[in-house]
Amino acid sequence: MFSMPRADAAACTVPPRKVVAVEHPMIVKNLEKGIKTFGTNRPFERVLDTSNPEECVPLYIRHDDPMCIPILSNNASTNNVLLKITVPKRIGRKRKRGGLDPIPSAMEGFSPLPESRDNESRSSDSIRSQSRKDNPVKLLRTLKDNVGNYSVEAVAEITNTHRFRGLSDFHFSTSNTEFFSRFRDTVLTGNVDKLKEFQMDPSRGWKPNDQFMPPPRMTNNSIPFNWNWHQAAHIYSSVDPDTGKSVLESRAKPRDKVIILPPDAPKVPDRCLLSPTKDPDVISLIASMREALEERPIWTQRAMKNRLPPHHKYRFKLALPYVCYRFRNGPWRDALIKFGLDPRTDPKYRIYQTLVFQIRDDANATSNSHIFDGKNLSANARAWQVCDVTDPLLSSLIGNANCRYTCDSIVDGWFHNGLWAKVKAIMRTKIVALRVGKQLPDQEFAIALSLPDHIPGKTKTSRTIHVPTPDIGLTVAEFEALLNEGAPREQGARKKDYAALGKALAPKKPQSDVQKRYIQGLWDMSAETPPQTPDNRAEEAARQMSSMGMLPQGEISRSGSNTYAGTEGPGFDGEIDEEDFEDEDDEDAFDRESDEEGEDETDG
Repeated sequence: MFSMPRADAAACTVPPRKVVAVEHPMIVKNLEKGIKTFGTNRPFERVLDTSNPEECVPLYIRHDDPMCIPILSNNASTNNVLLKITVPKRIGRKRKRGGLDPIPSAMEGFSPLPESRDNESRSSDSIRSQSRKDNPVKLLRTLKDNVGNYSVEAVAEITNTHRFRGLSDFHFSTSNTEFFSRFRDTVLTGNVDKLKEFQMDPSRGWKPNDQFMPPPRMTNNSIPFNWNWHQAAHIYSSVDPDTGKSVLESRAKPRDKVIILPPDAPKVPDRCLLSPTKDPDVISLIASMREALEERPIWTQRAMKNRLPPHHKYRFKLALPYVCYRFRNGPWRDALIKFGLDPRTDPKYRIYQTLVFQIRDDANATSNSHIFDGKNLSANARAWQVCDVTDPLLSSLIGNANCRYTCDSIVDGWFHNGLWAKVKAIMRTKIVALRVGKQLPDQEFAIALSLPDHIPGKTKTSRTIHVPTPDIGLTVAEFEALLNEGAPREQGARKKDYAALGKALAPKKPQSDVQKRYIQGLWDMSAETPPQTPDNRAEEAARQMSSMGMLPQGEISRSGSNTYAGTEGPGFDGEIDEEDFEDEDDEDAFDRESDEEGEDETDG
């Protein structure tokens, strides 16, 4: 294997000349003013003559103010070479725009290199950078433009370099004060006759506009603090698939030491795996929480906090790992479950299933914020249990529901998919209405109640079932406020261009043909016999509301104009408007919308 011989670099002799470099922290355009910043005592000769490595050069940022505290340099040992580069004088020719070739006719109009002895002596006596022509980028470009027409000479070796890395002191300007003006014109001149002219004011006591001289130094900290900043190793940026915005996520282990299981975990823990705590306050809180779990085996965090004394809430997270475990998602998502208890084994625990909605948390807590009555909404609650829902419509719907034979640990728990979808849709709509100060009458949910409780299909869960709910009639301002507060979105809200409306949104007209066909299709899929009314619970709720005066008095029959499955029902005038569903003229339209609605729900 052969290799091309390399050309040896040219050898240059460095003259034994002592040169010390000073790195000025500012851009020096005027050499005389730049030298003035080093003070009046001219420390350069002292720096050159001494061999003390502690010798420093002072730098006065305000050289015309005697009260300015200088910045002291750091004498660093270096092994640099000072070069003298001579290039032809520029005459004004320019390169073509965007070109990288040398300037054409570079030799024409340029002065020759200095060759005479006078030029050499004159240039040697004034070795310095002029007009910032030693910029590395510009210098390299100049050398490329004048290939073979420049000279490089090694002038000296730089063994020491003074660098300014310290912090400047705080400066209090006294140049415009009366006392310091006299002091500067007399004492600081160094003239004896001027010194005699300076006199102190012999009067005593405080005087108006009296002037105090600042101390010689404001701070003695001249070394910058090393913050040692670096990006957190466990934080990384990702893109939210729903919003498309960049979010920060953490790879670090959670500080919460509560055992968190997937919803389909085969076994549940029967005891705490942590070593016992020695904090007496935490021990007392653990005893109170165990007593609460004996009364009720499953709690939400909000309900448990409302059950405990207020002074225990600060140690709440410390005591959780010793008394309970949690499911990451599923029907009992975020619920505090007693050790050894598996709610998936018995349908009696269906009353402890949770309904979770994305609502921004608030610091103002109330003692009954874990209860949902359909009329009041606590701003700091986002999860409710079935047993804590006291709304008449929802409680009657849940209380008379039939449970499943097997538990669906992923989404619906012990409730059938159709019923659980109706509960979540009605509750979500009521929450949105309460957030904007509105209350919807129960008869507005007649269409939602007309859906069957059970809809067969392996992929049919409460997430994929669309439940028609009444439109609240949000204005643009109300809708934007809900998004900022993190309230659950109204059904179909993402499909509408609220910013283009500019006025109150008109409510949807009731029960178009598409809704009728959709509801009838669900009953056809169900193994149940579709009743002529929405279902018995809706009829019973309507009877109760009628007896309470909420509905017009009259007989509610199973025939005539009060049928639901494909015909008009109570609360509707029978008018059909196809414009509301002009883009959704088939039964699959609701299935597509239900997929989008499932993304907004956070339970399970």
